[in-house]
Amino acid sequence: MLFRSSNSILDEIPGIGPARKKAILEYFGSPERFLAASRDELEAVPGLPAKVAREAYAHVHRFG
Repeated sequence: MLFRSSNSILDEIPGIGPARKKAILEYFGSPERFLAASRDELEAVPGLPAKVAREAYAHVHRFG
C-alpha cells in the first residue's frame, strides 16, 4: 500500500505540491504552525522558493 499524506490546508495553496508540502511540514511540524508563521519564516523553509513562500502567505492571509 502506498502511503499518502493526509489532506490539509496546504493542499489548497497554489504552488504547493507533495514535495513542498513535505518540506513545510518537516520545517514547522504541523499545518497549524505553518498558518501562524510570518512571511519571513515561510521564506526560510528549505526547498520553498521565496516567491512561492510569499504567494502562500498571501493566500493564507487573503481575508485579513
